[in-house]
Amino acid sequence: PFLAALPDGEAWRSLRLSESDPKDLSGFTWSAGGEEWTLQRDGVVWRRDGAQDATVDGGAVDAFLAEVAGLLAAGFRAEDAGEGAVEVARLELRRGDGSAERLELLRGPNVDLVRIDGEPGLREVSADVHDLLGRLRPFGPPAAE
Repeated sequence: PFLAALPDGEAWRSLRLSESDPKDLSGFTWSAGGEEWTLQRDGVVWRRDGAQDATVDGGAVDAFLAEVAGLLAAGFRAEDAGEGAVEVARLELRRGDGSAERLELLRGPNVDLVRIDGEPGLREVSADVHDLLGRLRPFGPPAAE
């Protein structure tokens, strides 16, 4: 059931799904659809799996991370609201200070949910969240100049 009154005000952050500032991220791992890949920031350049020769379109990565930073939940749900839901994507954001934040997108029969590490319960989210996180969006190499 929807939690109108939060059970523990200290346990829930806000409706924002991510508290990470995209500028502070050193890398992230995204898995969806049976695939997984990692991007790491090397100064101002993003590289796939940290490889020196695998730069990707930094503008596309920055736009994606800005979208993630703007995602909001529609509400809070008890953990049992996720019964029968299937994990369809996972995003782990790593900050420059070594800390990380992990979001797990769950697709249920009637609602999409996100589980955030360290928080009780789940967050109900709109289909826009599934469209952004649930579909693998590979970042290709930057356009030739």
